[in-house]
Amino acid sequence: MERSSLLAYSYAILCGVTLILLFAQLSILGITLSYMVQAGCAMLVIAMVGLILFGKGRLPHPQKSSSHSLSGSVIRWEEFDLDALISRNTDSVVVLDREGTVRYVNSAAEKLFNRDREALIGLPLGLPLATNTTFEMEILGKNGETTIAEMCIVEARWREETVYPAWLRDISERKRIEEALRSSETQLRTILNAIPDAVCFKDPQGNWLQANDWCIQLFQLRDVEFAGKSDEELLLMGSVSEGLLGWREREEEAWSQRKPIRNEENIPLLDGRNLILDVIRVPLFHPDGSPHALVMIGRDITQRKAAEFQIEEQLRRIHRYNEELQLQQQQLEAANARLEMLAVRDGLTGLKNHRAFQERLQEEFERAVRYDMPLSLLIIDVDRFKQLNDALGHPAGDEVLKTVAWVLQKNSRQSDFVARYGGDEFVIILGNTSSAGAKVIAERLRHEIEEIEWREFQITISVGIASLTLDTENRAQLISEADQALYHSKQLGRNRVTHYMSLTLGQDDRVEYRL
Repeated sequence: MERSSLLAYSYAILCGVTLILLFAQLSILGITLSYMVQAGCAMLVIAMVGLILFGKGRLPHPQKSSSHSLSGSVIRWEEFDLDALISRNTDSVVVLDREGTVRYVNSAAEKLFNRDREALIGLPLGLPLATNTTFEMEILGKNGETTIAEMCIVEARWREETVYPAWLRDISERKRIEEALRSSETQLRTILNAIPDAVCFKDPQGNWLQANDWCIQLFQLRDVEFAGKSDEELLLMGSVSEGLLGWREREEEAWSQRKPIRNEENIPLLDGRNLILDVIRVPLFHPDGSPHALVMIGRDITQRKAAEFQIEEQLRRIHRYNEELQLQQQQLEAANARLEMLAVRDGLTGLKNHRAFQERLQEEFERAVRYDMPLSLLIIDVDRFKQLNDALGHPAGDEVLKTVAWVLQKNSRQSDFVARYGGDEFVIILGNTSSAGAKVIAERLRHEIEEIEWREFQITISVGIASLTLDTENRAQLISEADQALYHSKQLGRNRVTHYMSLTLGQDDRVEYRL
């Protein structure tokens, strides 16, 4: 028999002997029976208290054979050390009577209530005696701090008395963590709902876990229980038509690459519209590297795409209009070039015309004067052209003019300016050319024309030369001097070259030209 049981039985025997002696003494003293009964009841109460104190709250239990065996022996229930099981338990244990008064507490309960055992025993805690249920209670400590405990009460028998053992566990830290999680979750939900993008979370198998308000509104899932559903099950309940869903392949790609992937999704809706989303899929992993969840963020870019399409269409139109404008510009430039050519070129010979000649002569005159450079001018006339034209007709005359123009152009230098002066007259501006050089050029041209074999008429030319001197005031004077020299060549019999300076000197200006 255990020590605590021996103490309990010894105490009971002691109480019995004391009671007998007490009755005997009362009889000797002549005390009435009523007093003796009262004294006996008092001693009985003392005996019961002794049993509770020395018995450590042990509840009797009938002996049963356990289904478990340790080392081949059967353990009886009363062999368990209830003191080790209860008083040393990390959970708080409180035993209440029917009135809710504390009859027993273990050391963990003392710490939980922040009171010692003597202060708690006999204290009515006011706990609800709802058995076989778990509920929470707040415990106010001496320092004003509140402790939240989770409590479970059961009903039990204690020496023919009904008692209510209660197990309490401090869950303050757990409640704090839960509150922090709820707060974080609320904040996260608030942030997610404030994002103007569709955000949803999916498990590694592709089933939906949760979504923000914008996602729910976008896919019209407000009255749908979407947790645990697949894409096909969920989205077809909303606004998406059956033509959808190649999402799983891209989700597997994000899982396999272990990094976010981004792409555009074209989603057909039941109302016939196409929803275009810019989707980012982000895989999340546990610390051990195993898949946790997939975050899918979709931004509605339907309007942006429509705007981009309109911009692209406008750019195509602008490009087309620009091409047409460039074509028109080229046509206009070609027309302007033709007009310019007509304005500065002779239509028959292709040489520059009288207007172009005047402009170029002014430029060469100003350059020669500015840089003190020589400048000469030739005026050429086809001899007896009127007679030829009358005898052979205008077509023949035109052929003669074109041939003379071709010879003049072919035998001129690249820097020389050859033009048709008018009628059967031509001019050549000889830049950076002195009077002697001009004479040589003129004679070569005259000789080339004379050597041409004409079928029905011999063609020759007469040439008048003028060169820039200190007395030359302007281009008009230079033209006039060249024209006077030409007139002198015609007077002297044609087919000859005359320089204006020979007129002022009174000398024959005939130069023999030899090849």
